[in-house]
Amino acid sequence: MTAVFISQGKCDPNLISSAVDTLRFQASFACSSYISQFVSDGCAVSPGLISTGPALCASNCFMAVQTFTNLVKNATLCPNGGVFQAQINKMNAYCNSVQAQGSNCVAGSSPESSVCGYIDESTAVAQCTGSQDACCVSFLKNRGSSGNSTLIIAIGVAIGVVLIAALFGSIYYFRRKKPVEVESQKYANQAYQPPVEYGYKQEPAPVSAPIHTPNPNSAPAYVPEPAPIPVTPVAAAEVAKVTVPVSVIQPIPAPQDVPATPTLLSLPDDAKKYNIIHPYTSVLDDELSLVEGKSIYLLKAFDDGWGLAVDPESGKQGAVPLVCVEEATEDVSVQIDRSRDSEVRISKRLSSMPEDTSKRAKVPFSMYMAELEAQEK
Repeated sequence: MTAVFISQGKCDPNLISSAVDTLRFQASFACSSYISQFVSDGCAVSPGLISTGPALCASNCFMAVQTFTNLVKNATLCPNGGVFQAQINKMNAYCNSVQAQGSNCVAGSSPESSVCGYIDESTAVAQCTGSQDACCVSFLKNRGSSGNSTLIIAIGVAIGVVLIAALFGSIYYFRRKKPVEVESQKYANQAYQPPVEYGYKQEPAPVSAPIHTPNPNSAPAYVPEPAPIPVTPVAAAEVAKVTVPVSVIQPIPAPQDVPATPTLLSLPDDAKKYNIIHPYTSVLDDELSLVEGKSIYLLKAFDDGWGLAVDPESGKQGAVPLVCVEEATEDVSVQIDRSRDSEVRISKRLSSMPEDTSKRAKVPFSMYMAELEAQEK
């Protein structure tokens, strides 16, 4: 049908396909006209094929012709739609003959009848909206009530799910709350007993303090206090002469939780001196900032382009990008001049990152090195 509209009516190929979908009872009308033609030509198996009446009621027949007429007479859609006028006249004549046969007829195919003759429900909704057609009004009304019923059912299901969830939540809450209350009451009824690991021992309190009654026969004998030892005053000049041997003075030990700062004297034998040929500003707290022209001591090199180093001036340790340093085999100024033309790309830290981020710059480098060697083994 679309091809005929395009070839004969010169209809717009981009719009005609969707316009054909708006035709009402097009399948039922075609079937009805074919059956009528077979009967009139004597091709029907039995005259009783349509003994109950026409295959399409007159009202729906005229409805199909009217939508066809509206389509082909739309000059914007089909500029040459007038060529279908003869076909429209034959359609109207057929519908008149159907009307003359009586009202005992078939409304049309059930798929088309359920959506007022349109091709599908979505097309029926689009075409019936705003229409005063009796079928469209009834269709939209029934569809709206059906939609409301679906909405009501969905709301009811949602409320039921919320209530069930609240019920199970309440059961879970009270089942957990009851053991906590029992445990709290248990400790409230007991005297406080400090943990054994702290070395305390709770002595039971006496029920009542005993009343002391002095016994003259058991009184201890009087022992006079010893006479105080006389103290000879010492002049201030004599006090100044008193000196304490150096060996007696004990240094105050540093707190154990403060890590020792690495020094050059405690560096391992394989630590090498490197010159800084490119500056770098530290990003993480376990990294060292590098100043061009200075030197560092490299303790370990990682496969991600980073290394563990010690700043000889501050004694701090940290990670440094190896692209910014070079082994001190010659004067640092010569190494810097040679590296001016090279592009510096600092790689992302991977293997040089401590697994435990709390250990960044918080442990002595000797412990850090031992842990790294253990991980490699």
